[in-house]
Amino acid sequence: MSMPIRTCGRGSPTWFPSFSATAVRWRRCASTFSPSNASCADDGEVEARFSRGHAPIGGSREKGGLVARIVFALDHEEGHCFPTFKLARQLEQRGHTVTYLGLPDTGALVRRQGFSFVPILERFFPEGTVEQRKRAPQEKAAPSTAGNGKLGELEDRYLGALARGEGLDGPVAEIQPDLFVLSWFVGGLAGLILHLRFALPIVFLTPYFRPENRRQQVDQLEGAVLELRWATPPLFELIRRKAPAARRLREVTGSLLSMPELIQCPRELELPREGADEPNVHYIEASVDLSRRPDQGFPWNRLEPGRKLLYVSLGSQSFLAGKKAVEEFLGAVAQGAGRHPQWQLVLSTGGQVDPAELPLPAGAIACPWVPQISILERAALMVTHGGLGTIKECIFHDVPMVVFPIGRDQPDNAKRVVHHGIGLSGDLKEATPESIFEMINAVDREPSFRDNVARMGRRFREVEGSGIGVQLIEAVLRG
Repeated sequence: MSMPIRTCGRGSPTWFPSFSATAVRWRRCASTFSPSNASCADDGEVEARFSRGHAPIGGSREKGGLVARIVFALDHEEGHCFPTFKLARQLEQRGHTVTYLGLPDTGALVRRQGFSFVPILERFFPEGTVEQRKRAPQEKAAPSTAGNGKLGELEDRYLGALARGEGLDGPVAEIQPDLFVLSWFVGGLAGLILHLRFALPIVFLTPYFRPENRRQQVDQLEGAVLELRWATPPLFELIRRKAPAARRLREVTGSLLSMPELIQCPRELELPREGADEPNVHYIEASVDLSRRPDQGFPWNRLEPGRKLLYVSLGSQSFLAGKKAVEEFLGAVAQGAGRHPQWQLVLSTGGQVDPAELPLPAGAIACPWVPQISILERAALMVTHGGLGTIKECIFHDVPMVVFPIGRDQPDNAKRVVHHGIGLSGDLKEATPESIFEMINAVDREPSFRDNVARMGRRFREVEGSGIGVQLIEAVLRG
Protein backbone atom coordinates (compact mmCIF):
# COMPACT_ATOMS: atom_id res chain seq x y z
CA MET A 1 0.00 0.00 0.00
CA SER A 2 1.42 3.37 -0.99
CA MET A 3 1.10 6.23 1.44
CA PRO A 4 -0.95 9.19 0.15
CA ILE A 5 0.08 12.82 0.30
CA ARG A 6 -2.37 15.20 1.90
CA THR A 7 -2.75 18.86 1.15
CA CYS A 8 -2.82 21.61 3.73
CA GLY A 9 -2.37 25.34 4.00
CA ARG A 10 -2.67 26.93 0.58
CA GLY A 11 -3.55 23.66 -1.12
CA SER A 12 -0.10 22.62 -2.32
CA PRO A 13 0.68 18.89 -1.97
CA THR A 14 2.30 18.28 1.39
CA TRP A 15 3.74 15.17 3.01
CA PHE A 16 1.79 14.64 6.18
CA PRO A 17 2.57 11.30 7.86
CA SER A 18 1.58 10.66 11.45
CA PHE A 19 4.28 9.67 13.94
CA SER A 20 4.24 7.60 17.08
CA ALA A 21 4.60 9.18 20.49
CA THR A 22 8.31 8.39 20.46
CA ALA A 23 8.87 10.16 17.15
CA VAL A 24 9.40 13.84 16.79
CA ARG A 25 6.68 16.06 15.31
CA TRP A 26 7.01 17.13 11.72
CA ARG A 27 7.47 20.83 11.08
CA ARG A 28 8.21 22.81 7.99
CA CYS A 29 11.88 23.39 8.76
CA ALA A 30 13.82 20.13 8.78
CA SER A 31 16.35 21.54 11.22
CA THR A 32 13.74 21.28 13.97
CA PHE A 33 14.79 17.64 14.19
CA SER A 34 18.52 18.33 14.26
CA PRO A 35 20.32 17.68 17.56
CA SER A 36 21.92 21.09 17.13
CA ASN A 37 18.72 22.79 15.92
CA ALA A 38 20.71 24.30 13.05
CA SER A 39 18.83 26.28 10.44
CA CYS A 40 17.69 24.69 7.17
CA ALA A 41 19.89 24.99 4.11
CA ASP A 42 18.47 27.22 1.41
CA ASP A 43 18.01 25.10 -1.71
CA GLY A 44 18.40 28.02 -4.07
CA GLU A 45 21.75 28.86 -2.53
CA VAL A 46 22.86 25.22 -2.68
CA GLU A 47 21.86 24.89 -6.32
CA ALA A 48 23.60 28.14 -7.24
CA ARG A 49 26.80 27.03 -5.54
CA PHE A 50 26.59 23.61 -7.18
CA SER A 51 26.01 24.89 -10.71
CA ARG A 52 28.67 27.59 -10.54
CA GLY A 53 31.49 26.70 -12.90
CA HIS A 54 30.30 23.12 -13.48
CA ALA A 55 31.50 22.00 -16.90
CA PRO A 56 29.32 19.58 -18.90
CA ILE A 57 30.26 15.92 -18.69
CA GLY A 58 32.72 15.11 -21.42
CA GLY A 59 33.91 18.71 -21.63
CA SER A 60 37.49 17.49 -21.26
CA ARG A 61 38.94 14.33 -22.70
CA GLU A 62 42.04 12.30 -22.10
CA LYS A 63 43.39 9.40 -24.14
CA GLY A 64 40.35 9.72 -26.36
CA GLY A 65 37.96 8.80 -23.55
CA LEU A 66 35.43 10.50 -21.32
CA VAL A 67 36.82 12.14 -18.20
CA ALA A 68 34.51 12.61 -15.23
CA ARG A 69 34.53 13.53 -11.56
CA ILE A 70 33.15 10.56 -9.62
CA VAL A 71 32.22 10.58 -5.93
CA PHE A 72 32.10 7.33 -3.93
CA ALA A 73 29.77 8.02 -0.98
CA LEU A 74 29.86 4.84 1.09
CA ASP A 75 28.83 3.61 4.50
CA HIS A 76 31.34 2.91 7.27
CA GLU A 77 31.53 -0.90 7.02
CA GLU A 78 35.07 -2.05 6.14
CA GLY A 79 33.69 -5.00 4.19
CA HIS A 80 31.67 -2.61 2.02
CA CYS A 81 34.65 -0.31 1.39
CA PHE A 82 37.29 -2.89 0.41
CA PRO A 83 35.51 -4.09 -2.77
CA THR A 84 35.30 -0.51 -4.08
CA PHE A 85 39.03 0.15 -4.16
CA LYS A 86 39.93 -1.88 -7.22
CA LEU A 87 37.03 -0.41 -9.20
CA ALA A 88 37.97 3.12 -8.11
CA ARG A 89 41.58 2.51 -9.09
CA GLN A 90 40.51 1.28 -12.53
CA LEU A 91 38.40 4.41 -13.00
CA GLU A 92 41.39 6.58 -12.12
CA GLN A 93 43.52 4.67 -14.61
CA ARG A 94 40.93 5.58 -17.24
CA GLY A 95 41.53 9.26 -16.46
CA HIS A 96 38.57 9.89 -14.15
CA THR A 97 38.92 11.75 -10.86
CA VAL A 98 37.70 9.75 -7.87
CA THR A 99 36.92 11.23 -4.46
CA TYR A 100 35.57 9.35 -1.46
CA LEU A 101 33.13 10.97 0.95
CA GLY A 102 32.36 9.37 4.30
CA LEU A 103 32.32 9.53 8.06
CA PRO A 104 35.69 10.48 9.61
CA ASP A 105 36.29 6.91 10.85
CA THR A 106 36.52 5.72 7.23
CA GLY A 107 39.24 8.19 6.28
CA ALA A 108 42.34 6.27 7.35
CA LEU A 109 41.19 3.12 5.52
CA VAL A 110 40.55 5.02 2.27
CA ARG A 111 43.68 7.19 2.41
CA ARG A 112 45.88 4.12 2.92
CA GLN A 113 44.72 3.01 -0.52
CA GLY A 114 45.92 6.29 -2.02
CA PHE A 115 42.53 7.90 -2.65
CA SER A 116 41.33 11.40 -1.89
CA PHE A 117 38.95 11.40 1.08
CA VAL A 118 36.68 14.20 2.30
CA PRO A 119 35.16 13.64 5.76
CA ILE A 120 31.53 14.62 6.24
CA LEU A 121 29.33 15.11 9.30
CA GLU A 122 32.29 15.42 11.70
CA ARG A 123 30.06 17.51 13.95
CA PHE A 124 27.65 14.66 14.58
CA PHE A 125 29.96 11.67 14.09
CA PRO A 126 33.46 12.60 15.29
CA GLU A 127 36.30 10.15 14.81
CA GLY A 128 35.80 7.15 17.08
CA THR A 129 32.00 6.99 16.69
CA VAL A 130 32.03 3.79 14.64
CA GLU A 131 34.44 2.03 17.00
CA GLN A 132 32.26 3.05 19.93
CA ARG A 133 29.28 1.53 18.17
CA LYS A 134 31.15 -1.74 17.71
CA ARG A 135 31.75 -1.89 21.44
CA ALA A 136 28.00 -1.58 22.03
CA PRO A 137 26.43 -4.03 19.56
CA GLN A 138 23.33 -4.30 21.70
CA GLU A 139 22.13 -0.97 20.30
CA LYS A 140 18.56 -1.39 19.11
CA ALA A 141 18.31 -1.14 15.36
CA ALA A 142 15.44 0.48 13.52
CA PRO A 143 13.70 -1.76 10.97
CA SER A 144 14.87 -1.06 7.46
CA THR A 145 15.30 -2.60 4.04
CA ALA A 146 18.26 -0.47 3.10
CA GLY A 147 20.44 -3.55 3.05
CA ASN A 148 20.74 -7.01 4.50
CA GLY A 149 21.19 -5.47 7.93
CA LYS A 150 19.15 -3.01 9.95
CA LEU A 151 19.70 0.67 10.40
CA GLY A 152 20.58 1.79 13.90
CA GLU A 153 20.68 5.28 15.33
CA LEU A 154 24.01 6.10 13.65
CA GLU A 155 22.63 5.47 10.15
CA ASP A 156 19.33 7.15 11.07
CA ARG A 157 21.12 10.37 12.09
CA TYR A 158 23.43 10.08 9.07
CA LEU A 159 20.50 10.03 6.65
CA GLY A 160 18.76 12.82 8.52
CA ALA A 161 21.80 15.07 8.19
CA LEU A 162 22.03 14.34 4.46
CA ALA A 163 18.37 15.20 3.99
CA ARG A 164 18.86 18.51 5.80
CA GLY A 165 21.79 19.33 3.52
CA GLU A 166 24.35 19.29 6.32
CA GLY A 167 26.38 16.35 5.06
CA LEU A 168 27.07 16.68 1.35
CA ASP A 169 26.09 20.10 0.07
CA GLY A 170 29.41 21.78 0.84
CA PRO A 171 31.70 19.03 -0.49
CA VAL A 172 29.51 18.52 -3.56
CA ALA A 173 29.65 22.24 -4.38
CA GLU A 174 33.44 22.05 -4.09
CA ILE A 175 34.01 18.80 -6.00
CA GLN A 176 31.41 19.40 -8.74
CA PRO A 177 30.87 15.66 -9.39
CA ASP A 178 29.37 14.15 -12.52
CA LEU A 179 28.21 10.93 -10.84
CA PHE A 180 27.66 9.40 -7.41
CA VAL A 181 28.52 5.80 -6.55
CA LEU A 182 26.65 4.63 -3.44
CA SER A 183 26.62 1.47 -1.38
CA TRP A 184 23.06 0.11 -1.22
CA PHE A 185 23.38 -0.72 2.52
CA VAL A 186 22.35 2.84 3.40
CA GLY A 187 22.20 3.87 -0.24
CA GLY A 188 18.53 3.18 -0.91
CA LEU A 189 17.48 6.18 1.13
CA ALA A 190 20.74 8.09 0.58
CA GLY A 191 20.30 7.63 -3.18
CA LEU A 192 16.82 9.08 -2.96
CA ILE A 193 18.15 12.06 -1.00
CA LEU A 194 21.01 12.71 -3.42
CA HIS A 195 18.70 12.31 -6.40
CA LEU A 196 16.36 14.95 -4.97
CA ARG A 197 19.08 17.38 -3.90
CA PHE A 198 21.44 17.26 -6.88
CA ALA A 199 19.68 15.52 -9.81
CA LEU A 200 22.92 13.74 -10.77
CA PRO A 201 23.35 10.19 -12.13
CA ILE A 202 23.62 7.58 -9.38
CA VAL A 203 25.06 4.07 -9.54
CA PHE A 204 24.46 1.69 -6.65
CA LEU A 205 27.35 -0.59 -5.78
CA THR A 206 26.14 -3.62 -3.82
CA PRO A 207 28.88 -5.70 -2.13
CA TYR A 208 26.50 -8.56 -1.19
CA PHE A 209 23.57 -10.55 -2.59
CA ARG A 210 20.14 -9.17 -1.76
CA PRO A 211 17.62 -11.64 -0.29
CA GLU A 212 14.72 -9.95 -2.12
CA ASN A 213 14.32 -8.47 -5.55
CA ARG A 214 14.74 -4.76 -6.06
CA ARG A 215 11.05 -4.01 -6.50
CA GLN A 216 10.29 -5.57 -3.13
CA GLN A 217 13.15 -3.70 -1.53
CA VAL A 218 12.00 -0.35 -2.84
CA ASP A 219 8.37 -1.06 -1.90
CA GLN A 220 9.46 -1.70 1.68
CA LEU A 221 11.16 1.68 1.90
CA GLU A 222 7.85 3.34 2.79
CA GLY A 223 7.61 1.44 6.05
CA ALA A 224 11.31 1.92 6.75
CA VAL A 225 11.04 5.68 6.30
CA LEU A 226 8.40 5.98 9.01
CA GLU A 227 10.50 4.01 11.48
CA LEU A 228 13.46 6.39 11.35
CA ARG A 229 13.28 9.02 14.06
CA TRP A 230 15.89 11.44 12.75
CA ALA A 231 15.73 10.97 8.98
CA THR A 232 11.99 10.88 8.32
CA PRO A 233 10.96 14.52 8.95
CA PRO A 234 13.73 16.21 6.91
CA LEU A 235 13.30 13.63 4.15
CA PHE A 236 9.59 14.44 3.84
CA GLU A 237 10.37 18.14 3.85
CA LEU A 238 12.89 17.59 1.05
CA ILE A 239 10.36 15.59 -0.97
CA ARG A 240 7.74 18.30 -0.45
CA ARG A 241 10.09 20.92 -1.92
CA LYS A 242 11.62 18.88 -4.73
CA ALA A 243 8.65 16.76 -5.85
CA PRO A 244 5.60 18.93 -5.09
CA ALA A 245 3.45 17.21 -7.70
CA ALA A 246 3.90 13.74 -6.18
CA ARG A 247 0.78 12.34 -4.54
CA ARG A 248 2.15 9.09 -3.19
CA LEU A 249 5.51 8.11 -1.76
CA ARG A 250 5.87 5.39 -4.37
CA GLU A 251 6.00 8.05 -7.08
CA VAL A 252 9.24 9.25 -5.49
CA THR A 253 10.83 6.00 -4.34
CA GLY A 254 10.07 4.42 -7.70
CA SER A 255 12.84 6.51 -9.23
CA LEU A 256 15.32 4.21 -7.50
CA LEU A 257 14.39 1.41 -9.90
CA SER A 258 15.78 3.34 -12.84
CA MET A 259 19.19 3.77 -11.18
CA PRO A 260 21.73 1.09 -12.20
CA GLU A 261 22.84 -1.37 -9.54
CA LEU A 262 26.14 -3.23 -9.81
CA ILE A 263 26.35 -6.37 -7.66
CA GLN A 264 30.03 -7.00 -7.01
CA CYS A 265 30.11 -10.72 -7.62
CA PRO A 266 29.75 -13.00 -10.63
CA ARG A 267 26.28 -14.49 -10.93
CA GLU A 268 27.72 -18.02 -10.68
CA LEU A 269 27.78 -17.82 -6.86
CA GLU A 270 24.13 -16.83 -6.59
CA LEU A 271 21.44 -19.24 -5.40
CA PRO A 272 18.73 -20.21 -7.90
CA ARG A 273 15.73 -17.93 -7.46
CA GLU A 274 12.78 -16.63 -9.44
CA GLY A 275 13.06 -13.27 -11.10
CA ALA A 276 16.85 -13.31 -11.09
CA ASP A 277 16.98 -11.10 -14.20
CA GLU A 278 16.01 -7.62 -13.02
CA PRO A 279 16.07 -4.43 -15.07
CA ASN A 280 19.09 -2.21 -14.38
CA VAL A 281 20.73 -4.85 -12.14
CA HIS A 282 24.12 -6.12 -13.28
CA TYR A 283 26.42 -8.77 -11.83
CA ILE A 284 30.00 -7.57 -12.29
CA GLU A 285 33.47 -8.73 -11.29
CA ALA A 286 34.28 -9.63 -7.67
CA SER A 287 36.74 -6.72 -7.50
CA VAL A 288 39.32 -8.67 -5.50
CA ASP A 289 42.13 -6.17 -5.04
CA LEU A 290 45.39 -8.10 -5.07
CA SER A 291 47.31 -4.88 -4.45
CA ARG A 292 45.72 -4.59 -0.99
CA ARG A 293 48.61 -6.04 1.01
CA PRO A 294 49.09 -4.45 4.45
CA ASP A 295 51.72 -7.06 5.32
CA GLN A 296 53.77 -4.97 7.72
CA GLY A 297 54.31 -6.59 11.06
CA PHE A 298 53.15 -10.13 10.23
CA PRO A 299 55.68 -12.81 11.33
CA TRP A 300 56.15 -14.51 7.96
CA ASN A 301 59.26 -16.30 9.22
CA ARG A 302 57.08 -18.36 11.57
CA LEU A 303 55.13 -20.09 8.77
CA GLU A 304 56.05 -23.77 8.47
CA PRO A 305 56.06 -25.04 4.84
CA GLY A 306 55.74 -28.66 5.98
CA ARG A 307 52.29 -28.10 7.57
CA LYS A 308 48.96 -27.22 5.97
CA LEU A 309 47.95 -23.65 6.72
CA LEU A 310 44.53 -23.23 8.34
CA TYR A 311 43.40 -19.61 8.30
CA VAL A 312 40.64 -18.56 10.73
CA SER A 313 38.90 -15.17 10.82
CA LEU A 314 35.43 -13.94 11.80
CA GLY A 315 35.94 -10.68 9.95
CA SER A 316 35.39 -7.04 10.84
CA GLN A 317 31.81 -7.66 12.01
CA SER A 318 32.61 -10.20 14.70
CA PHE A 319 31.39 -7.66 17.27
CA LEU A 320 27.84 -8.59 16.21
CA ALA A 321 28.27 -11.94 17.97
CA GLY A 322 29.60 -10.36 21.17
CA LYS A 323 33.03 -10.74 22.70
CA LYS A 324 32.12 -13.81 24.78
CA ALA A 325 30.87 -15.82 21.79
CA VAL A 326 33.89 -14.86 19.69
CA GLU A 327 36.29 -15.71 22.50
CA GLU A 328 34.66 -19.11 23.05
CA PHE A 329 34.69 -19.96 19.34
CA LEU A 330 38.31 -18.93 18.75
CA GLY A 331 39.28 -20.79 21.91
CA ALA A 332 37.58 -23.93 20.58
CA VAL A 333 39.47 -23.58 17.29
CA ALA A 334 42.76 -23.20 19.14
CA GLN A 335 42.07 -26.26 21.31
CA GLY A 336 41.14 -28.33 18.28
CA ALA A 337 44.24 -27.26 16.38
CA GLY A 338 46.36 -28.60 19.24
CA ARG A 339 44.89 -32.06 18.60
CA HIS A 340 45.54 -31.92 14.85
CA PRO A 341 49.21 -31.03 14.42
CA GLN A 342 49.07 -31.40 10.62
CA TRP A 343 47.46 -27.94 10.60
CA GLN A 344 49.34 -24.74 11.34
CA LEU A 345 46.81 -22.27 12.70
CA VAL A 346 46.86 -18.62 11.56
CA LEU A 347 44.16 -16.79 13.44
CA SER A 348 42.82 -13.24 13.16
CA THR A 349 41.04 -12.15 16.35
CA GLY A 350 39.41 -9.10 14.73
CA GLY A 351 40.35 -6.87 17.63
CA GLN A 352 37.70 -8.48 19.84
CA VAL A 353 39.94 -10.88 21.70
CA ASP A 354 43.49 -10.54 23.00
CA PRO A 355 45.57 -13.27 21.29
CA ALA A 356 47.38 -13.81 24.61
CA GLU A 357 44.09 -15.02 26.14
CA LEU A 358 43.73 -17.94 23.70
CA PRO A 359 45.07 -21.49 24.33
CA LEU A 360 47.26 -21.46 21.23
CA PRO A 361 49.00 -24.69 20.22
CA ALA A 362 52.64 -24.91 19.18
CA GLY A 363 53.42 -22.97 16.04
CA ALA A 364 50.11 -21.11 15.95
CA ILE A 365 50.07 -17.44 14.93
CA ALA A 366 47.38 -15.13 16.28
CA CYS A 367 47.13 -11.40 15.50
CA PRO A 368 44.39 -8.78 15.83
CA TRP A 369 44.45 -8.46 12.03
CA VAL A 370 46.07 -10.60 9.35
CA PRO A 371 47.03 -9.69 5.73
CA GLN A 372 44.25 -11.81 4.27
CA ILE A 373 45.13 -11.74 0.57
CA SER A 374 48.69 -12.86 1.21
CA ILE A 375 47.62 -15.56 3.68
CA LEU A 376 45.00 -16.99 1.32
CA GLU A 377 47.70 -17.44 -1.31
CA ARG A 378 49.28 -19.96 1.10
CA ALA A 379 46.21 -21.39 2.86
CA ALA A 380 44.83 -24.90 2.38
CA LEU A 381 41.48 -24.06 4.00
CA MET A 382 39.72 -21.15 5.73
CA VAL A 383 37.26 -21.00 8.61
CA THR A 384 35.20 -17.85 8.09
CA HIS A 385 32.10 -15.95 9.20
CA GLY A 386 30.83 -15.94 5.63
CA GLY A 387 31.07 -12.29 4.64
CA LEU A 388 30.82 -12.11 0.86
CA GLY A 389 34.11 -10.25 0.54
CA THR A 390 35.98 -13.06 2.28
CA ILE A 391 34.14 -15.77 0.34
CA LYS A 392 35.05 -14.07 -2.94
CA GLU A 393 38.70 -13.89 -1.92
CA CYS A 394 38.69 -17.58 -0.98
CA ILE A 395 37.18 -18.51 -4.35
CA PHE A 396 39.64 -16.28 -6.16
CA HIS A 397 42.50 -18.21 -4.50
CA ASP A 398 40.89 -21.68 -4.82
CA VAL A 399 40.57 -22.08 -1.02
CA PRO A 400 37.64 -24.22 0.26
CA MET A 401 35.81 -23.05 3.38
CA VAL A 402 34.01 -23.94 6.57
CA VAL A 403 31.53 -21.17 7.32
CA PHE A 404 30.19 -20.19 10.75
CA PRO A 405 27.80 -17.30 10.00
CA ILE A 406 27.10 -14.62 12.61
CA GLY A 407 24.33 -12.54 11.06
CA ARG A 408 23.22 -10.15 8.30
CA ASP A 409 23.79 -11.75 4.87
CA GLN A 410 26.16 -14.40 6.23
CA PRO A 411 23.63 -17.26 6.74
CA ASP A 412 22.55 -16.94 3.10
CA ASN A 413 26.18 -16.85 2.00
CA ALA A 414 26.78 -20.05 3.96
CA LYS A 415 23.94 -21.64 1.97
CA ARG A 416 25.67 -20.56 -1.24
CA VAL A 417 28.93 -22.17 -0.13
CA VAL A 418 27.16 -25.46 0.62
CA HIS A 419 24.94 -25.32 -2.50
CA HIS A 420 27.93 -24.95 -4.82
CA GLY A 421 29.99 -27.58 -3.02
CA ILE A 422 32.86 -25.28 -2.10
CA GLY A 423 32.66 -25.87 1.65
CA LEU A 424 30.53 -26.73 4.68
CA SER A 425 28.59 -24.68 7.21
CA GLY A 426 28.30 -24.92 10.99
CA ASP A 427 26.62 -23.24 13.95
CA LEU A 428 28.94 -20.87 15.77
CA LYS A 429 27.03 -21.14 19.06
CA GLU A 430 27.12 -24.95 19.05
CA ALA A 431 30.69 -25.34 17.84
CA THR A 432 33.15 -27.50 19.81
CA PRO A 433 36.79 -28.33 19.10
CA GLU A 434 35.67 -31.75 17.86
CA SER A 435 32.84 -30.53 15.59
CA ILE A 436 34.92 -27.77 14.07
CA PHE A 437 37.76 -30.06 13.07
CA GLU A 438 35.41 -32.79 11.94
CA MET A 439 34.18 -30.38 9.27
CA ILE A 440 37.66 -29.04 8.51
CA ASN A 441 39.04 -32.54 7.93
CA ALA A 442 35.94 -33.59 5.94
CA VAL A 443 36.45 -30.71 3.51
CA ASP A 444 40.18 -31.37 3.31
CA ARG A 445 39.74 -35.11 2.59
CA GLU A 446 37.02 -34.79 -0.06
CA PRO A 447 38.56 -33.74 -3.43
CA SER A 448 35.27 -32.44 -4.81
CA PHE A 449 35.38 -29.36 -2.55
CA ARG A 450 38.74 -28.31 -3.92
CA ASP A 451 37.71 -29.17 -7.49
CA ASN A 452 34.51 -27.11 -7.21
CA VAL A 453 36.20 -24.06 -5.73
CA ALA A 454 38.95 -24.26 -8.36
CA ARG A 455 36.36 -24.36 -11.15
CA MET A 456 34.52 -21.36 -9.70
CA GLY A 457 37.83 -19.61 -9.12
CA ARG A 458 38.65 -19.89 -12.83
CA ARG A 459 35.31 -18.27 -13.67
CA PHE A 460 35.87 -15.48 -11.12
CA ARG A 461 39.30 -14.68 -12.55
CA GLU A 462 37.88 -14.68 -16.07
CA VAL A 463 35.16 -12.15 -15.14
CA GLU A 464 37.70 -10.14 -13.14
CA GLY A 465 39.61 -9.35 -16.29
CA SER A 466 36.55 -8.24 -18.26
CA GLY A 467 36.37 -4.67 -16.91
CA ILE A 468 32.58 -4.81 -16.98
CA GLY A 469 32.17 -2.59 -13.90
CA VAL A 470 34.06 0.33 -15.46
CA GLN A 471 32.25 -0.19 -18.77
CA LEU A 472 28.83 0.07 -17.10
CA ILE A 473 29.77 3.19 -15.11
CA GLU A 474 31.10 4.90 -18.24
CA ALA A 475 27.89 3.96 -20.08
CA VAL A 476 25.93 5.80 -17.37
CA LEU A 477 28.21 8.85 -17.76
CA ARG A 478 27.62 8.88 -21.51
CA GLY A 479 23.88 8.83 -20.85
